Amino acid sequence: SGVQPFVSSSFLFAHDGALDRFDEVFRRPLAERLSDVGFAAAVGGTPSELLFATWLDALGESTGADAMAGALEAMVQTVTEIAMKANASAAFGVVVTDGHSLLTLRTATQGPPPPLYTIVAEDDAVVPTTGRVVASEPLFPGAWSALDPNSLVIFTVTDEAQLTEPAAMRS
Repeated sequence: SGVQPFVSSSFLFAHDGALDRFDEVFRRPLAERLSDVGFAAAVGGTPSELLFATWLDALGESTGADAMAGALEAMVQTVTEIAMKANASAAFGVVVTDGHSLLTLRTATQGPPPPLYTIVAEDDAVVPTTGRVVASEPLFPGAWSALDPNSLVIFTVTDEAQLTEPAAMRS
C-alpha cells in the first residue's frame, strides 16, 4: 500500500530515518539490486519501501529472530556501501516483527541515528500489561528507556506471553 508499517507474510517493518539525496544516490542502486519479489514489495519506491524490499531480499526464505537480525545487518551494509561511494548519509530507526520477536535497529552512517524508545506497559497504560511498546518518542507517561545508538536489539515473547529482556544486542 505504500504506507508503513509494510507487510509481507507475517512480517511488519517500519523505518524512521532518511537516505540523504535519495533520488540522486540511493533510488536506482537499491532498486537494481532487488529480486523480483523485492521489487514487487517496493510499491511506491520511497526510501522506506526500498529498505523494506532490501531487507526482504536479504531475509529470503529464512525465519526467526537471528535471520531477521542478519537481514537487517545486510540491509545496512548494502546502504552503507552506496552511501560511502557518494559521501551521503543514511539513518535508520527500524522496527520489524514476525509476531514472535520484535527487533529494533538504531544506526546511521554519519551523525546520530533517529531515536527509539521502549517501555514495558504498566497497569494504567493504554496497551496490555504484557505488551512492549517501541516508538520514536514516548507516547504516554511511564518509564521509557532510550535504545542505544548503533544497536540492534531483539525482544522475544515466551509461551506465557511475557516479554523477556533483550535476547541479543549487537552494536
